[in-house]
Amino acid sequence: MGSHSCDLRGFSPGATEERPVAETDAMPLRLLVVAEEPTRTELRRLLQPIADRWQVCYAASSEQAASELQRSRFDVIASEPSLVDGDGVALLRQVRATRPHMVRLLLSRSSADQALLRSIDAWHQYVPLPLSGQSLLPALARAQALSTLLASEVLRRAVGEMESLPAMDVSYRQLLDELRSPEPSVRRVGQIIGGDIALSARILQLVNSAFFGLPKRLSNPSEAVMLLGLETVKALALATNIFTYFDRTSARVLPLPAIRDHSTSVAALAKTVVRQEGLEKSTLDEAFISGLLHDIGKLVLAAQLPRDYARAMLLAGEERLELVEAERRIFGASHAEVGAYLLGLWGFPEAVLQGVAFHHSPSRSLTAEVGVLTAVHVANIVEHEAYPANRIAVPPHYDSDYLRQLNLEDRLLTWSSTSLKGTF
Repeated sequence: MGSHSCDLRGFSPGATEERPVAETDAMPLRLLVVAEEPTRTELRRLLQPIADRWQVCYAASSEQAASELQRSRFDVIASEPSLVDGDGVALLRQVRATRPHMVRLLLSRSSADQALLRSIDAWHQYVPLPLSGQSLLPALARAQALSTLLASEVLRRAVGEMESLPAMDVSYRQLLDELRSPEPSVRRVGQIIGGDIALSARILQLVNSAFFGLPKRLSNPSEAVMLLGLETVKALALATNIFTYFDRTSARVLPLPAIRDHSTSVAALAKTVVRQEGLEKSTLDEAFISGLLHDIGKLVLAAQLPRDYARAMLLAGEERLELVEAERRIFGASHAEVGAYLLGLWGFPEAVLQGVAFHHSPSRSLTAEVGVLTAVHVANIVEHEAYPANRIAVPPHYDSDYLRQLNLEDRLLTWSSTSLKGTF
């Protein structure tokens, strides 16, 4: 087969970027692959089982890819970093600038290449070569799920214009390197945190909060790490990095310190709920991360569409609405879906995405078991009730249908009375 081929059956003639959302939902998703042999052959073999859900176009060069992008509309692009006529990363950056709604995948044989690490702003997810069903198909399944989560083309574009994970500062990279080592050292992690004023202050603030009820305040980051645990420290470092990134753009619209405090409290409460229910440690960690990032969609909307988000906040206050309802009136979606969409592009685990996407309305989820979503939903409401000063609008309410379905109504009193006194 030639170096350039497209199977575009079902594509509308003259399809454009403004094709109605309803048509997008009714048709298979469209994938543009930009790669040399043997990668194209590998992809044709792997994609055969899902041919009914994906329409695929193959290009061997950035010039061919540019031609196809002009001719047709695509939902996902997957490119190798080096192409016969140029730089695949540059192509992905161009797609980010001109078609931000598209999910961008980087296909590469080396995850340790420093040049690729510096190009993290260009792609959403990294797919290792040689390809396998375990690496590529989950990435495409995630893209398909995200396409149904956020229907608004305007919002997809707004989120797609965001960078991939905010550029990591030196201390966060050092922290990740240490945590990924075969035997991470609590002492070394404490030293790294102690060298970063913002991260050190955040972690010491948390460990000295009412959640722990310590007889004396801790001032040593190493002691804080021992008390919190390495996974919690890693999640806090990530959240601190993300909030710092949004400080530059969202602070004009949102009370960021209040949102940061609320998110940290929800993370701690969610972890307490999971522990009380006797769930496994992986659920404990995912609940904490999901709680930390459950309101990230507010930061995205305030950063990308500040005037519209200010309108949503004003509407919520004037008409005594929950903020999610005001957001849906203005945007057609809420911060919950927007946040989950962004985290999905960044490759966060499914349980974390569920906790973020449905934390206001868990009965809309297909998850019918006690887990991360349950914990974040409950923790968010308990925290709002405990700290009403942090509210932007009418406080959220429990999803009684969801709690009744899981036979959890009698647990609410227990969670409400003990969560605020829980520990990590």
